Formats: sequence, C-alpha cells, structure tokens
Amino acid sequence: MMGEKGLAAAKSVPPPDPEKADFGGRAGRHVAATDALNGAGHGIEGGVEKLLEGLAEAPPDGRRERDKWARRMAHYLQTARHGWVRASDPPLPPGVIGSDAPLDERLLEPSLALLAEHGARHTDLRNAAFNVLATFRDDRVAIAALPYLPQSRTSHDGDVALAALIGSTGDRTTEFLRTRIDESLAAQRDTRRLLHTLARLVTARATPLPRALNGTVTTADRDECAGYLREACTSSEAAIDLLLVHMERPVDERDARDLATVLHYVATAPNPGNIAYVLGARHPEGAGDALLISYRKAGDRQVLAALGQLGYEPAAPFVARAVKRSIIENPDDRWRHAELGTLPMLGATGIERAHLFLGADNPLATRVAAAAALARVSDAPSFDDALALLDRVEIRAKTDDPEHLFGTAVRAIATLDPARAHREFVRRMMTSPGAFRESYAQHAMGLRRQHPEVATSLPTTTD
Repeated sequence: MMGEKGLAAAKSVPPPDPEKADFGGRAGRHVAATDALNGAGHGIEGGVEKLLEGLAEAPPDGRRERDKWARRMAHYLQTARHGWVRASDPPLPPGVIGSDAPLDERLLEPSLALLAEHGARHTDLRNAAFNVLATFRDDRVAIAALPYLPQSRTSHDGDVALAALIGSTGDRTTEFLRTRIDESLAAQRDTRRLLHTLARLVTARATPLPRALNGTVTTADRDECAGYLREACTSSEAAIDLLLVHMERPVDERDARDLATVLHYVATAPNPGNIAYVLGARHPEGAGDALLISYRKAGDRQVLAALGQLGYEPAAPFVARAVKRSIIENPDDRWRHAELGTLPMLGATGIERAHLFLGADNPLATRVAAAAALARVSDAPSFDDALALLDRVEIRAKTDDPEHLFGTAVRAIATLDPARAHREFVRRMMTSPGAFRESYAQHAMGLRRQHPEVATSLPTTTD
C-alpha cells in the first residue's frame, strides 16, 4: 500500500501536454500514476479521474506516435477493467466476464468512443475496450460488438466481442440476436456472423459460455436458430452449426429437416470442408451415403477421412478403384497412399481390398504403404506378406529413399505381430549387413520395452 504522500503525489501528476518537451516521459509518468491509484486498493479517491484524464488524450499525428497512443489507451482500459472490480475477484483473462459489479459509469462513453473511432485499426485497444464495456448493460455495446463477432468455431479472434455482447444484453442475448437477424434478412445484409453466434449460444454444451446465459436459452431459440440455418446452409460453417444444433437436441425434439439439409449440402457442395470431419465424428444417420456421393464426385481428402472415421464399408470398392487408377495414371503420386491409409478402416471389404495392394504386381512404395495401412488396424494375417517386403526394401534402401520405405516397412511389421517381428529383427540383426544391423537392434529393443512378453532366446545362425 502507498502512503498518503505517495497517493497525493500520484494524484498531482498532470496529463501529458503535447506542447511541452519530453512528451513521452510525461505520458509514462501519468500512466504510472494511474496504475498506482488504481492498484493501491479499491475505491481510492481520484483513481477513476486519473483514468478519465488518460482516456481523454487526443490521438497524435503520425503512424508511430498514434500506435504508441493506442497502446497507452489500451493500458488505461485494462487498468480500468482489472483495477476496479470487486476486491475479492481474481485477475481475469481477456474476454472473460468475471464480476457482476459494474465499473464507474463515467468510463462507458470514452470506451465506446475509442472503440468506434479506433477499434478497427488497433486490436489491443479494441479488446481492452470490449473488456470494459462487457460490464455495462447497454445495447450500444452489443451493437458495437456485432462486426467483430466470431465467424467460425475454429476462430477465436472475436471471443472478446462475444463476451461483450453477452455482458451488455444478459438474459436478452438470444432475443437481441434474433431481432438483428430478422432486420438483416429484411435488408438483405450478410447474417453469417449473427447466425454463427446464435448457434454457439444455443449449443452451449459444445461451446462453454459465461455464466450470464445459464438457463436462459429456450427451445424457441433453438427452433428459430435451426430455421435460420436451414435457409442459409450454403457454407461448411453453417452446416456445422445446423448439425450441432440438431444433434444436441433431445432425440424426441429433433427436426428431420435439419439433418436432411446438412446431408444435402455435403452431397452437392463442390468442397464440403470441415463439415465432413464433424459428420465423421458425430455419426448421424445417413452421413455415409452423403459423404460417399461427395467423395465419388470430387475425391476430397477431408471427405475420405470422414468416411474412414465412420468405417463406411460401401465406400471400400470406390476407394480401392481410385488407388488402382492413380497407380496406372501417375505412379509417383503419393496421394494414393493417403487413400490406402483409409481403405482398411472401411470394414472387412476395405481390409480385403487393401491386402491386394501388398501383391508383387504393385509398385514397392504402394506395397509398403498398404502394409502400414493394415498395421493401423492390426490386421495380423498381413504379417507374412509384409515381412516378404523386407529384402526388397533393403535393396532399395541402399540407393534410394532409405528412411521412408525401410522405416515404414519395419514399423508396420512390428505392429502387425510384435512377437514374430521381434524374432525376425533379432535374426536379421545377426545376419544383415552393417547398414541395417543397428536399425534392427533398435527396433528389437523397442519391442522388448513395449511388449515384454515377446522376449525369447536369441535364434541361432548357420554359416
């Protein structure tokens, strides 16, 4: 705690005057005095006044000086947010609504003005302003937050604006958003941010939100949100939002139109994007058919991965056909190895088709990729065919790509049958040329550590 003389000295520091010398030093002293008054304890007389003095500083000319000014304004706002909450509150990270105690009302107008005039260019200033404004119940704050709301579930740049929106509207947040969406639709304005935000609010289990919304989202909110999204399901993000709204409802409240809209988008979009991953993870009924239609049309990797997540066996013949076609048309294309990696995940048919690519009539790289793919599903019957590759791979490794083929083949063999692989590696450790002896020894030791039960007596060798 500062003494009375120290507090008096801090209160006496004037705001910096750009007409006087050493402006930077004067500005620094004012910032330090403001910190001292606001950090010395809650309710120190003159603390808010010092903040208001600092926030009243006009922006200077020149880019460098304006950037320094923006950092000072952000610092004042951060001090206001974290220095004037209740004394029992812990420090808060940006964008988190922690205290219900409002800040001094005099901070509202300058914070709104700074956000409106300079928020677009200065991110730190914008975030600090939103942190202050989140404590005021005022629709002007919510309106100011709308252009900065998140655009997708993978983007967190707008989370601080979302926190300000929720803090300024409270239990009216969903109602506020629905009104704005209706206005935007009537005026034919872009509604993507608004729709995504509403979807996040009504799927709170997928997106943890501040406590201000607990218990305030209603079935009507979810119904309205789903209706908006069905009409606007022309992007991967809208499809993800609609699917999550659908899947998080109780089963007896789900609307079949929601899932049908999502699956239609996946089947018809040129590039479904991230919705394919979400379908693969959530396993809704009918997802496999829609994903297979999309894959057959464009061969997209995300769609292929989703089919593997689903284990959708009807896709196996089409994936195998794509691998064969790539071998014929472009033998050096490693994209077929990604398809091979998915093939064994497509049920018994996929494993059977992947096993065919271990045959000697395929390129060596394809055979090794098939062994690695089958190892990922622990297909032990593939062990002998995979083991037969080692001699060929050793020959190839002496002159070309030693790390990729040899290492992949050895790891696949070790995974398919650890006990037999251990015996084979020990035997080759004793009989192979020096270039491979150390590698076999390392893999044998690794198997003994991971699977102690594979330890056996060393095989004997014959001259």
